Amino acid sequence: MDYIKMAESIALCGKSHGIDKCKSGCIYYSGNDMNKCIPKMTADCADAIIKLYYENQALYRGLSPIRLDENSAKSMELAIEVSELSQMLKEEKRRNAEVKKERDAAIQQLHGYCPACKSYTPNHNEGPCEECKHKYFQYQNPLAKDNWKWNGGDKQGSARRI
Repeated sequence: MDYIKMAESIALCGKSHGIDKCKSGCIYYSGNDMNKCIPKMTADCADAIIKLYYENQALYRGLSPIRLDENSAKSMELAIEVSELSQMLKEEKRRNAEVKKERDAAIQQLHGYCPACKSYTPNHNEGPCEECKHKYFQYQNPLAKDNWKWNGGDKQGSARRI
């Protein structure tokens, strides 16, 4: 679509002049009856505005500058929507990373708190608790192991939920 010639034809149509100017300067000229050329002109203008709008949006959003053909306005609309969803996904990934960081910090603060341990039992002399350095009787033992593992907050088999 030649936007320059289209704009010149629109400007020519808006001025008062003779039919000779239309014959020589208007790409939509279809004889002496304006009812034949105006509908085509306005339809092309509407298409051009839509295409230029989507091309502008693509450039604004950082998509590849593409020239749209007559049938690709819908595709461009979808590309813009994909771009918006991509931005939203990036934001959600950033938030997810922050939440994971906060969760990991909270788990680190819980480290050594027996009721938050996966192996926790009310009787500390069983299983991994028996040799764990977080058990009261093991505080002074240099050979005690750090058997503490986070219970995930709500795991089956935990004695208590935090």
